[in-house]
Amino acid sequence: MERAEAHFLECGGSVTSTGLDHRTDQGDLVSTTYSQYLVGANTYSGTKIIAMGKDDSTIITTWGDSGYWDATPSLGPEYCMYQLADGRALVAHNYYKVTMINTDGTTDTTWATSGTYTMPSAGVNVNAILEDSDGNFHLFGGVASSTAYYVYVKLDSDGAYIGGLTRAQTQLRIIYGAVWASAAKTRIVAAGEGVDAFAGLLPNMVAIDPVTYSVDTAWTGNIPANPGYAQYNVGAGNSLPIYHIYRTSDGGLVLYRNTTKLLAKVLADGSALDTTWGTNGELDFSAISFPYTSGHNPTQNGDNFYVISIISDGGTPKNQFNLVDSTGTITDTFIVTNTPDGGLTTYYSVTIFNDQLLFGHAGYVELWNNDFTYVSRFAVALTNIVWWVIPDKATATYVYEDPGETQERWVITGQANLIGEEVAILADGEVLANQIVNDDGEITLYQEYEQVHWGLAYEAKLKPMKPVSQPAMMSKVSCKQTGISVHNTNGIKYGVRDENMKEINFNDVQWKNKCEIDGLFTGTVAVSVPDGFSVNLPLQITTSSPLPCTVRAMIPKID
Repeated sequence: MERAEAHFLECGGSVTSTGLDHRTDQGDLVSTTYSQYLVGANTYSGTKIIAMGKDDSTIITTWGDSGYWDATPSLGPEYCMYQLADGRALVAHNYYKVTMINTDGTTDTTWATSGTYTMPSAGVNVNAILEDSDGNFHLFGGVASSTAYYVYVKLDSDGAYIGGLTRAQTQLRIIYGAVWASAAKTRIVAAGEGVDAFAGLLPNMVAIDPVTYSVDTAWTGNIPANPGYAQYNVGAGNSLPIYHIYRTSDGGLVLYRNTTKLLAKVLADGSALDTTWGTNGELDFSAISFPYTSGHNPTQNGDNFYVISIISDGGTPKNQFNLVDSTGTITDTFIVTNTPDGGLTTYYSVTIFNDQLLFGHAGYVELWNNDFTYVSRFAVALTNIVWWVIPDKATATYVYEDPGETQERWVITGQANLIGEEVAILADGEVLANQIVNDDGEITLYQEYEQVHWGLAYEAKLKPMKPVSQPAMMSKVSCKQTGISVHNTNGIKYGVRDENMKEINFNDVQWKNKCEIDGLFTGTVAVSVPDGFSVNLPLQITTSSPLPCTVRAMIPKID
C-alpha cells in the first residue's frame, strides 16, 4: 500500500523559549491600589494630561513636563485614552492624531512617526481605542462629511497602518464607542451614528471583522435584510446616536444612548433587547432631564454602572449620580448639594479609584467615598472640561492572598482562534497532557522549554480498503501477524476494534531501529491479535499523539 502520513498539529503553531510569556503567580489577587491618576481635558491653550497623587491630589511634577503632557498647539479636546498593560498610554487628541506616552509622561518617539499617528482622513478624531491579543491597536472615530473618510483603522504594535473601513463601508458616519464581542477578540461591535437607511432604519451599531476589515454578517443584528447591523436608538429622523457601549459578563451589550431611555441592554448577537434587564431591556429616565452629549462618561464596575444625570431641583439644574445594578435597576441615587458650589457645575466623568470615586468637571477633580459622600475637590489648573480621570496602571500595587507561595509558569498567548478547543502539546520532544485553550486564548506550561509545538487534538486512523469484489473464500482468509513499516514515528496503536487498541513498544530490543532521531523509530515491527487479521476485521493503526507518524506499509503474513 502507499505511504500514509498523519499530521496532528492542525490550527496550532510552534514557539521557542523566547516566545513564551514568563509569569510568576503569587496566589489569588486580593486588591489593586494606585498611587496616582491621570486627568484628561481640553483647555483654551490645548490638550493636556495631568498626573496627580492619590493622597493629597497634588500634581506630580516629576511626570511629563512639570506634571503635564501637553498636545499644544492642538487647541482642542483630548478625546480618549487607552492605557497598555506596560503602563504606556495611547492618547487621542485633536487634529486627528493619537500619541503614545511613556510611563514618565514623555512622548514615546519610537512609536509611529515620532510618537504620533495621524488618521488617514482629515477631520476624523478618534473616540475609542481597543487592543487585540497580538498587540495591534484599533481606532474608531468619524466625521459628518465624506463617505470616503475612514472611521475604523487598525495599527500594528509599532503604530504602522494595517487596514481599515470607511464611513461608506460601515454605514456609521461617526463611531463613538466599540467593544470586543467576546474574550476571544475576534469580533468588534461598534456603535455611533448612522448615515444610510436600511429598511427605513439608520443603523447605529455594526459588527466588524478585524482580520478581513469587513462587516461581520455572522453577527445577527436586528435588521433582517442586513445582518451585521443593528438599530437600537430610534427617534426623530431615525438618527439618534449611541455614545457608549459596554460588554457584560454574559456577553450582552449595554448601550448609553441619546434618548430618555438612556440605557439599554442588547443580546450578544444583537438580535433583540435583553428583556430580563431593566424594563423590557431598557432603563427609562423620563422623569430626569439629561444633557444628551457624548461628553458624559458612565463607568462600568463589573456588571454595574455609575451614571451621571441632570435633574431639576426646584427649577435649578443639579447633578445626580445613579448606581445601576446588573439587572438594570437603579439601586441608589444621590443629588449633589454639599460641594462648594452646591453641585451646580455639570459633571462629565466618574471613575473608581482604589476604594473611592473621582469625578471630573470644569476645572476640578472631586474625591468622593463610594457611598456618594463628598470628601474634597482639587483644582487642576485647567480652564475647561475634565473629560475623564483614570487610575495610572504604571503605579499599581498588587496584594495577593498568599504572597509567599509563588509558582512560575510559561504562557503561550495569541490563540484566540482556538478558545475552548482541546490542544495536544509537544515540548522538547515530550508529550504533555492535553489542555483546553482558556478564554484569553492561552495555554500554560509549568516549566521552560526550548521548543514547543501545539495544535488541535484528534485521533487519526489508518486501515486498508476492502477489495471492491472478493471471492467467497477470501473472507475466510486471515493472518496471525502483520508487519508495520514506519519512518521517524512514535506514539501509535494497533488492533482491529476501537475499544481494544494496543500501543506499540518501539523500545523493544527485538526491533531494529534505523532512525537517527532520539525518541523516534524507523523500521518494521510485527504485530498480532488473538484471532488474527481478516478482510472483515483488518488491522487498523491509530494515534492521538502529537508525535510524528509516517506509515510506509502494512505487510500481512499469510500462512
